[in-house]
Amino acid sequence: MCDTHYQRWRRPGKRPVLPEEREARAAVKREKSRVRAAAWLAANPERAATSNAAYYAANHEKLLASSRARYRADPQKANAQNRAWRAANRERFTAHIAAYYQANKEVKQASTRAYYAANREKRLAYQAAYAAVNPVVIQANRWRYRARKVNAPVNDLTASEWREVLEEYGHACAYCGRDDLSLEQDHIYPLSRGGSHTRSNIAPACRSCNAMKSDHIVSTAPAVVKPQAQGEAHVR
Repeated sequence: MCDTHYQRWRRPGKRPVLPEEREARAAVKREKSRVRAAAWLAANPERAATSNAAYYAANHEKLLASSRARYRADPQKANAQNRAWRAANRERFTAHIAAYYQANKEVKQASTRAYYAANREKRLAYQAAYAAVNPVVIQANRWRYRARKVNAPVNDLTASEWREVLEEYGHACAYCGRDDLSLEQDHIYPLSRGGSHTRSNIAPACRSCNAMKSDHIVSTAPAVVKPQAQGEAHVR
């Protein structure tokens, strides 16, 4: 509609709506619509889930194409949005990933093996570089894997907690006090006897002390000892 026709059409004395006013009204309507939708979802979670699943199944390829286009248009923005959503819905995201893996376990394992076989040198180089920068994380993951293999009743020690244990003991062996040796995770109550892989059951130990302790049971956690200088007698 041109300006001349608009002036004839509008009521006499009525001020034209400015573009910024029109956008503000539209924003208010969008917010009201969002609030109504959120209230309906909260009141009807099962219907919403069923409806969403049906829509996703009917428009799977279309939604994937839209998602890929959005990512290609602005990868950084898309990654930031994905990270924010995962942070706000951590439990939901974790449950979804676990359920998807269980439903597609064999396919995922075959895909992973094929990728590693085709990119062996690349993966080894990446793992070596990562291990050099994150030795504590690699060590924590290795011991969690070992605890899982022996069916430890509790297996929740994280890399951050392992760092806390190391700092608590001054990066020194809990038994001999040496701080110039590589440290391992010692289970105060051994895994082989049913001990848990959890923070309260972990102490840092050098390889010699850890081997000597073996599967002997220690009733309480070793006290934090004063580090010995390199060259002093190793406690036997």
